[in-house]
Amino acid sequence: MQRGLIPQPVGQLVQMMESSVINPSRTWFNTRTEREQWLVIGGALLFTIISIGFIGLQIRDRIDAQVVRYESALAAIGDTREQLKTHKALIASRREVENFFRRVDDHQNPLSILETLFKENLGDESRPRITETGSKNFGQQFRQTTFRVSEIKISSLETLLTLVNVLTTGKAPFLITHLEVDKNEGSGKLDVRLDVSTVAKGQVVQEKE
Repeated sequence: MQRGLIPQPVGQLVQMMESSVINPSRTWFNTRTEREQWLVIGGALLFTIISIGFIGLQIRDRIDAQVVRYESALAAIGDTREQLKTHKALIASRREVENFFRRVDDHQNPLSILETLFKENLGDESRPRITETGSKNFGQQFRQTTFRVSEIKISSLETLLTLVNVLTTGKAPFLITHLEVDKNEGSGKLDVRLDVSTVAKGQVVQEKE
C-alpha cells in the first residue's frame, strides 16, 4: 500500500456508494424542475432542523434531570448539616445542664433539700405541701425528679423573689417549670403554687419502651 492512496477495500466501497446511491440521486435531482429542487432542499433543511431540535430537546431534558438531582443532593446535604448542628447543640445543652446540677450533693435527697429551703427562708410563716410528681433518667448518670409545691403562704412579693432566687441559684439549684401567684384578699398574703425540677447523680433505671 502506497502512502496517500485510499486502501483498495475502502476505494471499492466508495465506488459502490457513488454508483448505487450518489450518482442516481444526483441524476434524479438534476432531472427535477427548479421548483421541485427547491422543495427537496427545503424538505431536507426542515428535516435537519427538526432533527437538531429533537436532539436538543433530549439533551436539555437530560441536563434538567441532572440539575434536579444536583439540587436535590445539595438540599439533602444542607438538611444533614442542619441536623448535625441541632444534634451538637442538644448535646452541648445537656452537658451544660448536667454541669449546672453537679453542684447538688449526691448524698442528699432532693425532697429533703426542698423542705430545708422552705423552712430556712419562710420559717413558720408557711408550711407548704411538697409532692413528688415524677422521676426519670436524664442522660447516663443522672436522674431528673419533679415536685409540686402548694399551699405556700408568703407575706410579700420581696419574700417571694428571695425564695425564687434561692431555689434557682443556691447550692442545690432547682428549675422552676410552673409558677402561680394569687393574692388572698382576706389575709393579704400571697398564695403560691409552683412546680420544680432537679437533676442529680443517681442510679439510672432501665425504662420500658
